Amino acid sequence: MSSRRPIARLPSRGTLLAVLCATLLGACHATGEDGDDDSAVPTDDDSVLPDDDAGPDDDTNVTDSDGDGVPLPEDCDDTDAGVFPGALETCDGRDEDCDGAVDEDAVDAPTWYADGDGDGHGDPHVPLVACQGSDGWSDLAGDCDDAHPGRYPGAPQVCDGAPDNDCDGTADPNEADADGDGTDECGGDCDDASPTVYPDAPESCDGRDEDCDGAVDEGLSWDDDADGHFAAGSCEGPADDCDDGDASVHPGGVERCDGVDQDCDGVVDEEAEDATEWYPDADGDGYGVADGAVTACAPPPDYVGEAGDCDDADATVNPGAGERCNDGLDNDCDGLAAGCELAFPTDLASADVTVVNDGEVGSFMWLPIVWDFNLDGIPDLAVPYVKPSDNYTGAIALIPGPFGGEVRLSAATATLLGEAEWDYVSRAARVGDTDGDGAEDLLVGVPRHDEVGLGAAYLVRSPLSPGARSLGESDGVLYAEPTGHSLGHSVMPAGDVNADGLADVLVGAPYGEGSEEWSGGFAYLVYGPLSGSRQVGDADVRIEGTGNTGVDRMMDRAAGVGDLDGDGLDDVVLGATQGVTDGITSAAFVHLGDVAPGLRFVNESYTTYSHFSYYDIGYAVEPGGDVNGDGELDVLVANARGDGSMADGGCFIIWGPVTAGHHDILDAATWVHGGQYNDGAGTSIAGGMDVNGDGRDDVVMGAPFHDMWPIGDDLGAVYLLLSPSGDEVWPDPDDAFVQGEVPFQDTGRQVGLDDVNGDGLGDVLIWSSPNGDDCWWEDSPPCGRAHVFFGRGL
Repeated sequence: MSSRRPIARLPSRGTLLAVLCATLLGACHATGEDGDDDSAVPTDDDSVLPDDDAGPDDDTNVTDSDGDGVPLPEDCDDTDAGVFPGALETCDGRDEDCDGAVDEDAVDAPTWYADGDGDGHGDPHVPLVACQGSDGWSDLAGDCDDAHPGRYPGAPQVCDGAPDNDCDGTADPNEADADGDGTDECGGDCDDASPTVYPDAPESCDGRDEDCDGAVDEGLSWDDDADGHFAAGSCEGPADDCDDGDASVHPGGVERCDGVDQDCDGVVDEEAEDATEWYPDADGDGYGVADGAVTACAPPPDYVGEAGDCDDADATVNPGAGERCNDGLDNDCDGLAAGCELAFPTDLASADVTVVNDGEVGSFMWLPIVWDFNLDGIPDLAVPYVKPSDNYTGAIALIPGPFGGEVRLSAATATLLGEAEWDYVSRAARVGDTDGDGAEDLLVGVPRHDEVGLGAAYLVRSPLSPGARSLGESDGVLYAEPTGHSLGHSVMPAGDVNADGLADVLVGAPYGEGSEEWSGGFAYLVYGPLSGSRQVGDADVRIEGTGNTGVDRMMDRAAGVGDLDGDGLDDVVLGATQGVTDGITSAAFVHLGDVAPGLRFVNESYTTYSHFSYYDIGYAVEPGGDVNGDGELDVLVANARGDGSMADGGCFIIWGPVTAGHHDILDAATWVHGGQYNDGAGTSIAGGMDVNGDGRDDVVMGAPFHDMWPIGDDLGAVYLLLSPSGDEVWPDPDDAFVQGEVPFQDTGRQVGLDDVNGDGLGDVLIWSSPNGDDCWWEDSPPCGRAHVFFGRGL
């Protein structure tokens, strides 16, 4: 770049062109025809001294001091031969052509170039010819970017964002990202030939300065946790630590169940030292089997942490299950039937359920009846009781199941109240579906109804809503007539006697009144459905005893016992404890086949079981089920007093099938004796269910007068006879299932056999009076208590 010249006014482009033209046309002083040198003399018509070439020149009257051929006054400087009109302008500060302008269109004027960025080099595309330059112009051309002061020929290559500072047509090497790593030399790339080298690039163990900080392989040798293993990428080895902040994490580390890869193998928690053993649980009961166990920190699908399942295909079988009796399974997988065997003897305190009378003072409670009154599929209890304080009207407390431990009368959610005072609501039985609605009905006996003791029986259908209701609102009522004294003393299911698909009922009236004298009593058979209010005279069948000795217990008991002879019709059994004719003191009568409507007599076409001079045969009659497992139904008949001395009480098991005719009961049945003299064995009996799950039905017999010395009299006892057989059975008193605990407790005055817990096995129900006979008095404490022992057996 040249030095700047003094700034002067530049001539206009027009003036410069005129001078140039004049110079080209006349500066050579050409010679005319007259021999004169006309080069400096104007020859046009406008000249001051016309040239007359026709004769000799005559210049004697013209003053031209400088001899430039132009006299004054046309010559503006007659002292300088280079100054005259039409002279060529040069860059000398003079007005050579006498036009009043200096140096305009000078023939020696240099060329200037626009220099907009002031870097001393102008834009070659914007030239200007003038004697002197000015601001914004330069006599040096070649600027390739007149808007960028750092770009001009010879400019140094600098990191200024201009890719071609020296205008040589090539990019600056320090501003080109030659290796494509995103950074050029201007950006700090210290090796633009390597794409792995740039500022802040990760260092690696290769002896190079990858991050351009002037240090090589810095920060790549560390073992922060001092476990002998360097972090991955370290320049010292072994560089294999996957967590250099935890000394327990490194190759060879011990895996634990914590979600951390302690051994740096890329797998978490495998073969952890604290892993758990898991067992396959196919049935989803929470217990697995040892075969197929895996060890892991978390269970695989369908694996559990508890083993010991002995049947992984049955969710009811596992070590945590309770033993279910009579299902043939070891439910709790202990290899034993423990929990199902019935203990002999046991005591009342060991009962699975105890129903406690917590009513008003003087309340007396009978044995509960199992009845699902709310139709929830769970057995409930119907408990009859009376109170002296309400004139012995009586009621049935309905307590919903399931049951366990102590159950109090106050737990009842519904109550059936006696219809009138002195009703003495005391008998009840579940009698089957009498109306075809699919639910079992309850028959309630009220033997003292109407004060004079005519009695009544009420049929109650389920379901029952909570609260109290009078028995007078029952679905069906059978009222007594004078011929039916104490109606409802016994109420029993009869089965389907007429084979119409509906359950029938039996109602006993042991003190039946004839037209002139006491008769032997009545039993009334009513075909289902029993609905509305009816008199016993409207019963479908009236069965009358024939005794005429004035005794009072004829037709005391009746029961439906199923099809005893295999004819497809259910049969009934009637007990006559006294007053039977022809020298027979007591008997059990079995009617086989359909019972024709109307009046029937027990000694006409009935099968009879009796023995001469034996009293109280038929004191109780009950279905026996299949006691010996031969596929035939059996019958239980109580014999509370034996030969009259009460020494040989007990019960008889009449084996099916039953054939018509008269049978000596000692020859046709197994006699189960009482356990001791005068113990009242046979006062109550129950059967028809399997208690221990062996496939054969069992027998329960109460002996309420059983004594135990030195404790005292009438503690009572209950015998559980597991499928007894043979001609005679003599229970050992010491082998009684339950014995009473205090004198006059009368344990076993009532017994029952039913499924209270719904497991399909027979449960033993036992009545006792914790206060003895005192419970009958007005001011005595509540008495009557029921104990339930669940059946058990594999």
